[in-house]
Amino acid sequence: MPPNIILVHGEANEMGKLKQKLITRFADRNTKIISPKNCQSVEMYFYSDKMAKTIGRLAENTPEVGETVSGLLVNKAFTYQIMAPDDLHWCLWCIEA
Repeated sequence: MPPNIILVHGEANEMGKLKQKLITRFADRNTKIISPKNCQSVEMYFYSDKMAKTIGRLAENTPEVGETVSGLLVNKAFTYQIMAPDDLHWCLWCIEA
């Protein structure tokens, strides 16, 4: 089952009834059920592994297992790349829209 259920766009009393039914149904699971008020922000945390491709000078040498790689992390369209800070000037194309 999903870890989070967010109830939105409903009449407050009906949303409360639905929330109580869902709490009862998912009582044995670790599911968080919330019904925020209009314009109330909701924070959720997602945990997942991310892969990043090394480019530029950082890609010239393969690191040993367990070795730390330090550089700039660039994210574009859910793709991650790590580069040396000095390589950023030639790689502006990789962060342009």
